[in-house]
Amino acid sequence: MSERLHQLRRPVRGTVRRLAGASWVVCGLLLTGCVTGVEDLSSLADRPPLQCAVWITGGAFVQPVRGEVADGPLARTYASGSNTEVVSLDALRGALQLGKVFNATRVDPASSLVRRVLSELAPDSPPGASQQAALEAALDRARRAGCDFVLVAEGIQDGGVVSRGINDRWPFTIGAWLFALGALVPDRTYESQARLRVSIRDAHSGMRVFQQVVVRPGPVDLDMFDRCGVWGFVQSILVPPFFTSTKDSKVAASVRAASTPRLLTSLVRRLKSVEVEELLQRAGPAAISAVAVRDGLRLEIDAEEALSAIELRVDGAVLPADVARAFERALLASERRDGARFRYAAIVRPPTSGRLLRVQVQTEGARVRSATLTIGS
Repeated sequence: MSERLHQLRRPVRGTVRRLAGASWVVCGLLLTGCVTGVEDLSSLADRPPLQCAVWITGGAFVQPVRGEVADGPLARTYASGSNTEVVSLDALRGALQLGKVFNATRVDPASSLVRRVLSELAPDSPPGASQQAALEAALDRARRAGCDFVLVAEGIQDGGVVSRGINDRWPFTIGAWLFALGALVPDRTYESQARLRVSIRDAHSGMRVFQQVVVRPGPVDLDMFDRCGVWGFVQSILVPPFFTSTKDSKVAASVRAASTPRLLTSLVRRLKSVEVEELLQRAGPAAISAVAVRDGLRLEIDAEEALSAIELRVDGAVLPADVARAFERALLASERRDGARFRYAAIVRPPTSGRLLRVQVQTEGARVRSATLTIGS
């Protein structure tokens, strides 16, 4: 009789072991999916950067929630009226560099007080006197630093945290819950309504090239450790975790922690798009591009007006006078009319040790356009 019972227990034990193993695998996959749900910035680095150097100013200063605001931890993602930056300019620059969005980026060293004035520039109204003065000073700093465009972080419009309910992971939660692992499954979704606004201006004219980028953090999936207090864990003994009560303050903190880096990821993804690349390429009075050839770089310029002058710098240093003059003569002599456009092309031989070539042209109408091109690793 005991032998018979022993034989019956074997398949039961095997089934339990397989279910437990499967539960661990499922939970591992779910947790991995949770970590890699946001696109890795390094994956964007495989695409070529935009051919320009960018000055970063303004700041991700929190602006109050619009309209009536309910009380409670979920009414805001960030502290209302905060004078601190949610994301520093160094962190913004780091994200842009990790995604290799631009050929070069530089951070405005101005004080937070000055930059906050710039962050409050309105997209649909002209700047006030103090804002105009701050903007002109920032543009001057950008030009002196050899930048082609100015990226202005125009603050974070705060918003509440909204529950999107139970997500499609709930069947896995039930399976994991049977083995006391349900708390690990991120089966409830929340979303911050906060928005980060960014604009891009031409460093020479100050005109907005890209009117406004508005990025959102996107949905965040939370497990019980991210959303529940002690009472929620007590409830999970009797009911599946997705039915347990949540702690609003914990939800708000978890969504805030996840949303901030997601804002940067969303911004990098948006900036490194075909749309932005085309807008920057067409900005100003001329489009500047380069093609590698055997003898160096063939610079091609498509301008609205005839060119009157050109300046070349390699890694910030002006080319030798004889080299610069010879190239300028060759470029201006190549002028060709194409309808209402003026086209130019000439070969330049920059130093092989250089990395970035900055090309700045001026038209006969005294309009300036520049671009920063890659010439080496």
